[in-house]
Amino acid sequence: MKDIRLVDLMEVKALQKIQDEFSKYTGLASLMTDENGIPVTKGSGFSGFCMDLVRTTKLGCSRCEECDKNGAVLTLKNKRATVYNCHAGLTDFAAPIMLEGKMIGSCIGGQVRTEDVDEEKMAQIAKELGIDPDTFIEAAKKTRCMDKEDVERAAIFLEGLAASLSEIICIKVSLLASICMMLPSVKTSPVVRS
Repeated sequence: MKDIRLVDLMEVKALQKIQDEFSKYTGLASLMTDENGIPVTKGSGFSGFCMDLVRTTKLGCSRCEECDKNGAVLTLKNKRATVYNCHAGLTDFAAPIMLEGKMIGSCIGGQVRTEDVDEEKMAQIAKELGIDPDTFIEAAKKTRCMDKEDVERAAIFLEGLAASLSEIICIKVSLLASICMMLPSVKTSPVVRS
């Protein structure tokens, strides 16, 4: 099972649709990643702050991927959806997609603020990323601001979604294993795409 990836078990098109609908329903950004925090889908509902500024720099994109991975690992460790602050000062949340006790991907949501923009902190982050501080601060102010309780509720919703994906994947792997046992002469790849 160590070589199986999320995209071996679920079509990217299906993951994208689920993610897009989550984003439309909640009004929050959403992304699905592999076990290393690397996106397997295109971001849904991303803020201009993240998409047009932070993720356009090599360092910013790298930090985003690291935050995505760390968020999912925290969730796995805590055994529940985890809300955390990203490197660029926004609030995100994550839920792991699991197979036999191993995280094979994660669902990420957020890109919101839960408090006013700390301009001094944002100016420092902008300088580190090589982005004009005034542009960065103005874009940060345009990000959606939510109550912490609403962010927690969205995280719990995403956790249920990730758990459902995990269950579907587990059933699929179990069925494939059964088929391979019944037809031992059939040569198959480690997984058959849905």
